[in-house]
Amino acid sequence: INTPARKIGTKSLETLMSYAYANDISVFRAMERVHDISELGSKQAVFAAFADMIKHFQKLNREFSASGMIKHVLVESGYRDMLIADKTPEAEARLENIKELVSVADKYDALEAGLSLATFLEEVALISDLDKVADGDNAVTLMTLHSAKGLEFPVVFLCGLEEGIFPHGRAMLSPAELE
Repeated sequence: INTPARKIGTKSLETLMSYAYANDISVFRAMERVHDISELGSKQAVFAAFADMIKHFQKLNREFSASGMIKHVLVESGYRDMLIADKTPEAEARLENIKELVSVADKYDALEAGLSLATFLEEVALISDLDKVADGDNAVTLMTLHSAKGLEFPVVFLCGLEEGIFPHGRAMLSPAELE
């Protein structure tokens, strides 16, 4: 929400999130009701403008393909201008990564506008190297501990563990925690 900078501080965000929690609504719905949150003061307008921008993007999604939406969001959110103004190698690398993202999204542009972005995001989020390995293949799969968590493997090797980091130092104090 604060990239590029919108002058939204931690306190304002916490106030918004507390309102959302207290009213059992999403943070986005809380932004739509931001004028009911007097504690936000002048930040109400900033949150309202952000919510309006998101609603605008939702409408555009019905008209544009996946790559078109990414381009619109990049420009209209101010993110592209922020990266261009940064002029650091990291900002240039981010712009290159976004160009690559757009080129991958181009493959979904033939789909209906409202479905293009959703299909692209679903497939990008769900595709992993594990999806390409057929059951029964005699193969070694290299992944992080977090990627392996919850998956069923008959054998798992954990390599490169360093005492105090994994297992965490606090776990060493209790046999139950260490286990």
